[in-house]
Amino acid sequence: GVRETDCAKIAENGFDMTTVDAAGVANPFGAGVYFSTSAAPFMGCSAGSHKLFLCEVALGKSMLAQASQLALNNNSLSRAGFDSVHSPKKSVEDCDLWTVYDKAQALPGYLLSYDVQPRAVAAQLLQEMVSLEERRRQQAEQMAKVLQELEETKREAAEMRLRLDGKVAQPVHEKEAV
Repeated sequence: GVRETDCAKIAENGFDMTTVDAAGVANPFGAGVYFSTSAAPFMGCSAGSHKLFLCEVALGKSMLAQASQLALNNNSLSRAGFDSVHSPKKSVEDCDLWTVYDKAQALPGYLLSYDVQPRAVAAQLLQEMVSLEERRRQQAEQMAKVLQELEETKREAAEMRLRLDGKVAQPVHEKEAV
């Protein structure tokens, strides 16, 4: 995720190389720009508006890292013949993580904005959806009854027309017989 105050700065100047994340926690692979295959860890569950950049990242040749290496930087990675660090996910809840050390390797493409509603609001919206679905179901049942009554009325009208046609035709046949 990205703080609201950083959006314009990132859009204009690209990403900032830092040794700590937004919460002040040391980044596992030193001062770099971190990317993931999933937005889930960065989306936050706190209520309110949030922002997230969808980026194009030139990873080049990635070094596989299984453990934190706080001293990594662009020079040490280049000397080892790599352009980025790849830390594969360790569990189902995790996601793959990539780190680049040259901000020119990362191009912010789209800024995604989303809102997280408080549980009470979400619960109320869910109740409204359930209520609307129940009303839709009741209206569908009413419509089915009305259509059934209409079909019954059409059938009765057709039977009545046949009886009337038969009564009109009967005196004509009686006159012809005389």
